[in-house]
Amino acid sequence: MLVRRLGAGLLTSPNGRGVLSEDDPSCIGNFSWDPDVRALCREADLLIAIGTRFQGPNTESWKMELPARLVHLDIDSAVPGRNYPVEASIVADAKVSTMALLDGLDRVGAPEILAETGWHERIVSVADSSRRRLRGTLGPQVGLLDGLAPCLHPGTVIVKDSTISAYMWGNRLLPVRRPRTSITSNSFAIGLGLPQALGAAVGSKEAPVVLLAGGGGFLLAATELATVAQEQLPIVALILRRRRLRNSSEHPGSPVRAWRWPDRCGAGTTRFLRTCNRVRDSCRSRRLNRGLRAGSSASA
Repeated sequence: MLVRRLGAGLLTSPNGRGVLSEDDPSCIGNFSWDPDVRALCREADLLIAIGTRFQGPNTESWKMELPARLVHLDIDSAVPGRNYPVEASIVADAKVSTMALLDGLDRVGAPEILAETGWHERIVSVADSSRRRLRGTLGPQVGLLDGLAPCLHPGTVIVKDSTISAYMWGNRLLPVRRPRTSITSNSFAIGLGLPQALGAAVGSKEAPVVLLAGGGGFLLAATELATVAQEQLPIVALILRRRRLRNSSEHPGSPVRAWRWPDRCGAGTTRFLRTCNRVRDSCRSRRLNRGLRAGSSASA
């Protein structure tokens, strides 16, 4: 694929996660706010943007510095050059265009890997440091992350409502290994999580669905639990109680405020970890096992 042929690193938007498995050493992920990632982008010789609009939340309102040589590929002719100047634009389907680029590299006899020596090692280092830096800000919430992540099958669809924990780690640190298995709201409005989880559960043909939602957002559509029960949909909802969090300081890697656990809320953390165990136990139920088996068959 193009990333490996170029010897490049892949930086994704929230909705682009999974286009390359985040287990792949070339995948940096959704970390455009990290200082090491910013430096990597700034110092690159070339940036190829595919299907992204460089929206404000992911570029710190367009303060993020990009290399002067920017090639922007999008199916909408109005997108390239809208938010950042481009050296070249390609208006076409992403899959067709990337395959054409690979064919073009073969025709001109380009080296097997175009990147300079040591660039891949720097990509791996930056991907690791960005994750460690974010984990260091989570406090006891890292226990929830580490308890939930092993429960997720590669085919599990993760839906994130607009809630602080989703912004901080759900959209970045929960692993995504396949396309279309990470769903988040583009509007930042609360309450869309459960309806989106319903659609994912129906559309993914019984693959398991996990929903992360805040209490207020979940209540906006809580009556749809009747639909979940009636249709026997494989959805597990993890409700994050913001009342247990307090505003602390500006988060260095996010456009939203950081929320940290007060020391006195150890009991709340324990309840969250028990919730993780319930998620794990629910995944063993007969209903969700059908989804897991379906995911396993699809990956075979």
